[in-house]
Amino acid sequence: MPGLMRGMAKTAAVVGTATATRNAVNRRGAEKNAQAQAQADAAYVQTVQQAAPPPPPAPSPEEDVITQLERLGALKAQGILTEEEFAAQKTKLLACNSATVPALVEHGSTSARPGYDGSALAARRA
Repeated sequence: MPGLMRGMAKTAAVVGTATATRNAVNRRGAEKNAQAQAQADAAYVQTVQQAAPPPPPAPSPEEDVITQLERLGALKAQGILTEEEFAAQKTKLLACNSATVPALVEHGSTSARPGYDGSALAARRA
């Protein structure tokens, strides 16, 4: 029986060593996988953060016309445009954007807003 016990002890030692080795290898592999996953997650987050934000919404045609008319009013107020040049440009803008014509023409405005002559804008720029 002593030989049998010694054989069983050797077998147990070999099996125990193999199990310990297997567990260590599995643990190292799991650590490497976790580390690789963490790096991939960090790279993804960085890519998402660096992605360009969506473009701002395009201004509505009415806002664009209003902005352009305000600029024309400011140029006229500064004396850069004559009354005739201003009227011609205003007519051209309003003809291209007929949806805003009734509201602006109805008030007889020389700019985008009733009663606004561009002087406040010119004063801010001065």
